[in-house]
Amino acid sequence: MPLKWEPGGNPYRHNYFGRLRLGPGAIRKEISEQAKKLALRAQAGDIAQLAGRPVDEHAINEASKKLLDAAGLAHELLLVHPLPPKAGGRLQALCDELRTVLHAHSRKREPFRLSDPLALFWLVPPPGAEVVELPDLAAYGLVGVGDQEDIELDVVFDG
Repeated sequence: MPLKWEPGGNPYRHNYFGRLRLGPGAIRKEISEQAKKLALRAQAGDIAQLAGRPVDEHAINEASKKLLDAAGLAHELLLVHPLPPKAGGRLQALCDELRTVLHAHSRKREPFRLSDPLALFWLVPPPGAEVVELPDLAAYGLVGVGDQEDIELDVVFDG
């Protein structure tokens, strides 16, 4: 199912499993039976809601079609339920081995070293005006407009 992020909405809440009210361990028979049951209810006018969105007959048929397809089921499991249920057997052994290999490689990774520290200049956003501290002008001995010293330095032209 295409996941589209919108402000205030989580696309993972509107997945094919959620439309059929099933979990990741559902088998083909459960998927078909649940789809038929929900489709009959939708035809009767009882349209269910999933996180504020209506789940009509078309949405139910789309979900069952995708979940009954092996590639669609795998895609949905990886998107919505990345950790498979404890299935046992060869699949569980393969998942455990993959996790072990990934954790072993992630610990051996050396920190990334920059050959030139100035390369970070392009990756760091520029600071805002609130970061700059304005100096105390009195410390510099500057003369302001209207000060006695400013008046003494003014050039007076005789008219």
